[in-house]
Amino acid sequence: MIGFNSQPPTAIITILTGFAFEVQNKSKYEGFVFNIILGKGMSSVTIITDAEFSAEVLQAEQPVLVYFWAAWCGPCRLMAPMMETVAADYGDRLKVIKMEVDPNPASVKTCKVDGVPAFRLFQAGEVVASVEGAIPKQQVEAFLTNHMPILS
Repeated sequence: MIGFNSQPPTAIITILTGFAFEVQNKSKYEGFVFNIILGKGMSSVTIITDAEFSAEVLQAEQPVLVYFWAAWCGPCRLMAPMMETVAADYGDRLKVIKMEVDPNPASVKTCKVDGVPAFRLFQAGEVVASVEGAIPKQQVEAFLTNHMPILS
């Protein structure tokens, strides 16, 4: 969505990730200035390794969504911005963790990850739901709220 106001021209662009970028042209000779407006919550995705898995996931007091990904995986790159949005939207009730599969084989084995992207939802140290493959934001939200009523 792009909209323009009167002087100075301002465009608000909301991309698929849910983030908005404010673009201002201070004069017709100056370049554009970008300000990222994050909106909801300021939580972010936490990147961890096998060494941190127990403390960050299994011993967490709140529900945890673990997002398994790989640098060579195209669908994983598409899901990454959505995970930031999920962290911002649910950050007060859900911890969002990101783990790269190749350098973290122990967690991959523990969570029985067969393909990427993969998602595991934990509550009290146990997997309560899992899904693999790239899925749209609405499906991610349904996945979370169906398995964790506290998130709805």
